[in-house]
Amino acid sequence: FHPIYENDTVSLYRDKKMGEMAPHIFATAEAAYRNVQLSDMNQSCVISGESGAGKTETTKFILQYFCAVTSSLTKWVEQQIIEANVILEAFGNARTVRNDNSSRFGKFMQVCFDEAFEIKGSIIQEYLLEQARIAFQAPDERNYHVFYQIVKGADKARFMIEPMDSYSYLNQSGCYTLADVDDAKM
Repeated sequence: FHPIYENDTVSLYRDKKMGEMAPHIFATAEAAYRNVQLSDMNQSCVISGESGAGKTETTKFILQYFCAVTSSLTKWVEQQIIEANVILEAFGNARTVRNDNSSRFGKFMQVCFDEAFEIKGSIIQEYLLEQARIAFQAPDERNYHVFYQIVKGADKARFMIEPMDSYSYLNQSGCYTLADVDDAKM
């Protein structure tokens, strides 16, 4: 990632009011975190945009910020919160003609804080928006990543996995791989 998304940048936005620093996703995250502390009320960050606009990455940056400013958060908890997104992406992201990792679902993520405003966990609800993708893919598109990852990475003999092109849910578009992605290792 670009240096503006590293932890050194987090410290620049910590305890700053919106507008004191240049516009940045960390400024938005800080405003939400500060308002939770000051008002003791829930806050919302709505992340929207067109395909490929960076919604998934923006969510990760907000989580990164919350994890960084929550001092007692263990690395294990931080890793679990951030890596939950990776697993969800496999089940809800697919290749489209516009984006190799396009989210085909909506997501509601609740970050849970304790009375000291330290992160204690998160609750994630997914809303599958494109159920038709399971049964049909347009040319040069793929079904959900998880199907390709299972076929490529699972023990083929043990689970009686056939070649990828033998599955009608995967062979319609002729697109089986993504550039620079090894489905077997995901």
